[in-house]
Amino acid sequence: MRVNGGRGVALGAVVISVGVLMSGCGPIRLEPPMAVAIRHDGTDLEVAVCEGIEASRIYVGARNSETDGEWVTLSELQGSELIEPGLVFRVGDELPGMTAVTSASHRTPVEGEDVNVNIQNSSDAMTVFFAAVPWDDLDGDWFFTDGESSAEPCGHYQEWISTH
Repeated sequence: MRVNGGRGVALGAVVISVGVLMSGCGPIRLEPPMAVAIRHDGTDLEVAVCEGIEASRIYVGARNSETDGEWVTLSELQGSELIEPGLVFRVGDELPGMTAVTSASHRTPVEGEDVNVNIQNSSDAMTVFFAAVPWDDLDGDWFFTDGESSAEPCGHYQEWISTH
């Protein structure tokens, strides 16, 4: 998503993600890759934001068979922050300018779970849905919405952008 003129992309991501979330099917891989990647490093879930966006709320949730498909909030931050391209943050930690609204604890990701990352501001939102994340196969690599992975936080996304 691009900050300038990215409304169509962001709205498309929301519409696609809502449709996927409501359908309950998976894994559905979205192409092109969205501007967010996730990985787990030991017991921590990390998020990389590959395009700049102003944020007033950041939500990260997960669902899996252990929760009977119900979404569990892993982190919710509110405040005001200009997210710079390439920002990496650990889910459960606060960011400068943003404080935790939901008390989150660090946890080990569950194999095959779905993960939702939602970044909002007063006029726009970027919702990114990762279906059936194969954590065991990633070996600490970053996972993207199209099912590809990369050793670098935004590596696959930047490669895709540079060739399209």
